[in-house]
Amino acid sequence: MKNPMFFLMTLMITFLATEAFAQPAPPSCLSAEKQPFSDCAAIFVNQDMLVDDYSPRGKCKISQDAKGTLYVSTTEFSMDLLNPMKSIAFRIAIINSSTNTIWQFSDKTYKKIELEKIIGKCQVGDDILIMTVDQEYALPHNKIEIEWGC
Repeated sequence: MKNPMFFLMTLMITFLATEAFAQPAPPSCLSAEKQPFSDCAAIFVNQDMLVDDYSPRGKCKISQDAKGTLYVSTTEFSMDLLNPMKSIAFRIAIINSSTNTIWQFSDKTYKKIELEKIIGKCQVGDDILIMTVDQEYALPHNKIEIEWGC
């Protein structure tokens, strides 16, 4: 048998050459098929994004007497702002605070709705849950905490 060091060096050079000339896989955004949850979305009331921080620490909170049009939109990140781009379809559920039961607000799918209509069906302590109907969109901040005044 030849020198084991020669064999090891040949194997190492072959491995490194393969890595150097290998073609990387194309990014998923260039793929003809859309990947699930590939487009970022956020909840907006009027023109304002509801989440306080678009990060894992972010929370959506509204006052019990909040008013305006609620919608979910894809977002464009520019400077420190998130701008709504394309409204997307969503459904609404309410999380009952006393039983932790999630119940469907309506059979309808929405592109926009007046916030007062949703809050009107809530009880003290309840939260609102927004669900996308298309797996193309990621909506990480989907729970809206209602701040009930004293």
